[in-house]
Amino acid sequence: MRTTINLSPEAYHIARAVARDRNQTMSEVINDFVTAVHQTSLVEEKTLSAAGFPLLSIGRRVTSEDVRQMIDDD
Repeated sequence: MRTTINLSPEAYHIARAVARDRNQTMSEVINDFVTAVHQTSLVEEKTLSAAGFPLLSIGRRVTSEDVRQMIDDD
């Protein structure tokens, strides 16, 4: 989708430098950034357990067997 955005001079120079370093267009860099920020904000929406530990949702319950399997894989 084609659109026009206004960037601060600092944001423009950063996006331009990143695009140059990655051999991408500024549109690709900005698209990647917006997508990454959105995905990160979904992960950061966490709640705390009764003990005060952060809880993250991965879409399914992690069992003790899952943990044992991960330990064995290492």
